[in-house]
Amino acid sequence: MGKKSNEIKAIPKLIKALDLEGCVITINAIGCQHEIVETIVKNKADFVICVKDNQKKLHDTIKSWFRDIDFDGNKTNGHGHIPPTRYQSSYAEECGHGRRERRYCQGYNNGVAGKILGWNGVCSVVCHTKITTYLKEKRTVEEKRYYITSLPLDSERIIQAIRTHWSIENNLHWQLDVTFNEDDTRKRKNAAQNFSLICKIALSQIKNSQRKGSFKMKRKLAGWDENFMTGLLDSDWYGGTTF
Repeated sequence: MGKKSNEIKAIPKLIKALDLEGCVITINAIGCQHEIVETIVKNKADFVICVKDNQKKLHDTIKSWFRDIDFDGNKTNGHGHIPPTRYQSSYAEECGHGRRERRYCQGYNNGVAGKILGWNGVCSVVCHTKITTYLKEKRTVEEKRYYITSLPLDSERIIQAIRTHWSIENNLHWQLDVTFNEDDTRKRKNAAQNFSLICKIALSQIKNSQRKGSFKMKRKLAGWDENFMTGLLDSDWYGGTTF
């Protein structure tokens, strides 16, 4: 719990230190904290934050709201249709790398969601369903995630924010594992955190390089070619690093 507690304390400080006015901040469930939400609002930014069992009451309430609504906005309990001023949905699909992904984004705003939930700044709640079919294995996996957001009822904008968040995170983690073998590291505590930070900075430097080639090849080249390594170190280290 120590590491998570440190992250929860660090996020508001980071938000205050950055000029985020007009930006949309996306955070995993660890960021679903009243202080973090209030800090984002005070800094005139918007948020899309994942909700899980670390906020069980909030999670269960949002889940129950969507339980009786189908994708088209019809109430499955037979009590009619939700008007478009309170409900929107979006759908996206893509195929590649041996799988087919379908994404359904449902946004709901009853006008008083934030007050009912007890979370200042919340305008809409979201149910995001991802259905992945692995074509070769003929296996389908469904995953639902719930979110709170300060954004108005705009399912297209919300689904794009969610998709961008996970594409960045998944790509970063994949590259750190493949290029730097981070998952195989035996470092612990501060050593692990420090080494991970250095790897992220190095990954950002490699990513900013205009030279053609894979990340792994560029990393090796930095060890073989002193001029290439100097060029990487001379570039702006902050340009695109994700923490």
